[in-house]
Amino acid sequence: MRKFQTLVERCKKENPIAWEREVTILDTTEKICELMESHKISNKELANRMGVREVDIEHMLDGDLTFGAVLDIFAHLGYKVKIEVEKF
Repeated sequence: MRKFQTLVERCKKENPIAWEREVTILDTTEKICELMESHKISNKELANRMGVREVDIEHMLDGDLTFGAVLDIFAHLGYKVKIEVEKF
């Protein structure tokens, strides 16, 4: 576990912008998955709602997201996105 923590700290220090981007993508996909689970919406159902293929949803949930895709996904789940920024 200590090696992992050391690796994380090194990555954060060496490229904080890339680190924050990846953390934000992970947080976003986790939130999408939480909402899908709580509303009992499958990848297939979300794909149908969005008019895309199920494999496209799988790619998005693997982190292949554009900002537009994030907005569309949340909208099709019945939510709007509010952005909060903070200095790092």
